[in-house]
Amino acid sequence: VLPAVETLGSVTVICSDKTGTLTKNEMTLTAFVTSSARFQFNTDSTDRMSTNFTRNDSYLATRSKGAGAAGDTATSPMSEGDSVPVKNGESPSMEYFQKAMAGGVLCSNSVLGKNGGRDGEIGNPTEIAITRAAYFSGVEVEQMRSNIPAIAEVPF
Repeated sequence: VLPAVETLGSVTVICSDKTGTLTKNEMTLTAFVTSSARFQFNTDSTDRMSTNFTRNDSYLATRSKGAGAAGDTATSPMSEGDSVPVKNGESPSMEYFQKAMAGGVLCSNSVLGKNGGRDGEIGNPTEIAITRAAYFSGVEVEQMRSNIPAIAEVPF
């Protein structure tokens, strides 16, 4: 029991979805949030380019009712001292997203369907969502995995 509690205590991000995860076993990454910026993902795009992520610091900034006072907004949760690669409304470079998405891609065993589609995909919904967002932002997922192979895996 103690390892499970330690694992839960070290969690810094929780991915959740109320539309499709349980009923369809599907999840879609809609935003990538850093300490200094929010990047909204174009979930409708079929093109593979880093411009599918656009900096939009107001995206997901309004808290749901019950998270704070009614109408409470989180207008500047980002650290002011961190460097931001682009201004609001712009898209970062491919290099930025390769680095930003590397952890999610390299820690995942998910396999996307043909051309990043859902047909034939293998893996859990969270890993697939992260891998698909990386793929559609132009990251060469399989090349990244072959260049930086996993040495060992410890399931929990």
